Amino acid sequence: MVHFTLERAIIKDHLGNKYCVKQRKDIRVPERRDYRLIMEEFSSHIAETVNAPINIVEIIPKDIEFIGKNIKERLASLHTFAHGRQLNKPGLYHDLNIRRQFLLLIKKAKRGLISQRVKERFIVSIITEMSRHYQLPIIVALDTFVGNRDRAKSNLFYDQRNDKFFGIDMGQAFRTNLSQFIYKFFVYILDDLSVQLNDSELKALISYRNTLKKLIQKNKPETLKILLDEIVIKSKIDMSNKLIFDQVKKYKNNIEKMYISAGKLVKILDRVIKKQLILKQETRCIGPLQLKRKRGSLVNSF
Repeated sequence: MVHFTLERAIIKDHLGNKYCVKQRKDIRVPERRDYRLIMEEFSSHIAETVNAPINIVEIIPKDIEFIGKNIKERLASLHTFAHGRQLNKPGLYHDLNIRRQFLLLIKKAKRGLISQRVKERFIVSIITEMSRHYQLPIIVALDTFVGNRDRAKSNLFYDQRNDKFFGIDMGQAFRTNLSQFIYKFFVYILDDLSVQLNDSELKALISYRNTLKKLIQKNKPETLKILLDEIVIKSKIDMSNKLIFDQVKKYKNNIEKMYISAGKLVKILDRVIKKQLILKQETRCIGPLQLKRKRGSLVNSF
């Protein structure tokens, strides 16, 4: 097991705006700390294309002196300050746990031999969590697109004064193809007429789908791979190191695979949303009659 420690320094610019300088120390695998910092800035750029409420991150290259950077020879990163309260602390939305739902979804999907009802329950639970605030579908869509399954409570802030969420820590992006897993679960919902989303859940799902579409439109694989190369060059990490070279190559392969999977996911989401809208319209038209039929004869109810 690899143990990470993190050094943080809070600094201010001439206007009084707060920023966080981070340096990650990894005792056993020094290359891994570099991967994560690179993916932080990389994912931050992707988040900006859809105005997702994620902090802006910029790499501070090796051998560059910077206020708050304690080890000059190592990579560091500069983060815009996260306002609000972390969800792992008591307060509003403390019970929100998107990461747990994602991890359970992946775990269940990998097992394979589980009932359709269990699969439906897990995907609907994620939709229900998203429906609690208008910004959550945007954050979940971003995590889906970049394959970030580490949306822990400590990585999500809520600013109660302004009623806004704020996400941080995208260092594990492009490691898990979340779109692929989620696609499989939506296949089951599509064919089961008993699954009906309420208005807020359907609205959240539409927002999630629309954000995914924007991410696909604005972040083509070739553009992302060029961006990744630019960040790697800027960081001054040693690309002659085989571990680093292989990992960057793996990221590029994952960018291609996850982009394709996200496209497939959007297509099934289109079908699910269309069916849910039809079901909702039918329920509104014949719902009262169905309720009366349950109590007795439909004819006798008039």
